[in-house]
Amino acid sequence: MVPSLWSDHDADHLAELYGRALGATITQEVRYPEIPLEFQKDLAGEMLTLDLNFQGYRINIINADGTFRPTPSMSFRVNFNPATDDNGQESLREAYRVLVDDGAQVLMELGSYPFSDLYAWVEDRCGVSWQLMLAQPENEPRPFIMPALMYTRGHHTQEFTQMLLRLFPGSTAKTPILVPGQDQQVMFSEARIAGDWMMISDGGDVHDFTFTMKKIEIDQF
Repeated sequence: MVPSLWSDHDADHLAELYGRALGATITQEVRYPEIPLEFQKDLAGEMLTLDLNFQGYRINIINADGTFRPTPSMSFRVNFNPATDDNGQESLREAYRVLVDDGAQVLMELGSYPFSDLYAWVEDRCGVSWQLMLAQPENEPRPFIMPALMYTRGHHTQEFTQMLLRLFPGSTAKTPILVPGQDQQVMFSEARIAGDWMMISDGGDVHDFTFTMKKIEIDQF
C-alpha cells in the first residue's frame, strides 16, 4: 500500500520535516515541467511528487494547491518499539517535539494511556495526522508506520474490511474490538491487506471531519 498525500505547495517542507521527526528519506522526485499546462503555471519547475521511505514504508506526497487538505480521518500510527530500538521512548519524544515545534496541533497530549505507556496524536501544520505510540515489546510486532482509517459518518469498518478481504485474497484481519454495548461500531481493528498492516475504526458521528483527497495504491506485484 502506498498512501498519497495532497499538499498545498508544501512537499519540500514535509520531506524535510519528516526527515527530522521520523527519519524519512527521499527515494524519488518528479518535477513539474518548466512550461506547464495553463492550470499548473504557478507550479512551473516546482516539485510534483515526492516518494519518502520510512524504515521500509513508502508514502507519496503530491505537491499541488489548496483544493484539498488532509483530515484526521486518515492518520499514520508510528510504532516506536523498545524491542528493536533501545531509544524508542526518546525517539518518540523527539518526534513529538519536532512536529509540535513546527506548528503541529496536539489532538491527544503526550502521556500514558490504557493502550500505551507513551502516546500522542498530533496533526502537523499541513494537516497530516500522526499517532506516535510506544509499542509493548511483548506484543506481536508491527511495522514502523501503519495507515489508520477512521469512519466518522456511520459504522462501516466491518463492511469495508470484508470488502478488502474479498478483493485481495490471502489478506487477513484480526477480530475487531467493539465499542461496549454496540454490535457494529468498531473501536479498534487491524488487517493485513496485500501484505501491509492497517488500522480501521469507527469514530462515531461526533467529529466534524471525514475523508478528503487521499489515495492508497495497492501494488500486488
